[in-house]
Amino acid sequence: MSQPARLSPAAARAFAKVLREMEHAAAAERLQRVVAEAAQRIGQYPALGRQEPALADARYRFLSVRGFPYLLVYRPDTSPPSIVRFVHVKRDLARVLADLAALPELDLPDEP
Repeated sequence: MSQPARLSPAAARAFAKVLREMEHAAAAERLQRVVAEAAQRIGQYPALGRQEPALADARYRFLSVRGFPYLLVYRPDTSPPSIVRFVHVKRDLARVLADLAALPELDLPDEP
C-alpha cells in the first residue's frame, strides 16, 4: 500500500492554525478526517489533483478539500507526494502561491 501524502511544515502550520480557530470541535475533527483521507488518496493516485497553470507551474496539483473551503496544493513528483500548501479558497491565490515557482525546496515559508 502506498504512503499518504505528507504535509510540509508550512502546510502543517497553516492546517493547525485553522483547526485551532474552528469554533466547533466536531467540525475540526471532520476536517482532520477529510484531510487525512485526501492525503491517502493523493498518496495512492498522485495525479488525482488538477493543474492550475494560472497559479502554479506543472510541478503542482490542486485538490479541493471535500466539504470545506480549502485547497491542498501538492507536489505529485515526490515520494510520498508533498502537500506544500493548505489554503482557503477565498484568499488571493495568485499572491499566496506566487513564491511556488521561485522556491525549489519543498519546505516553503509560511503564507504571507
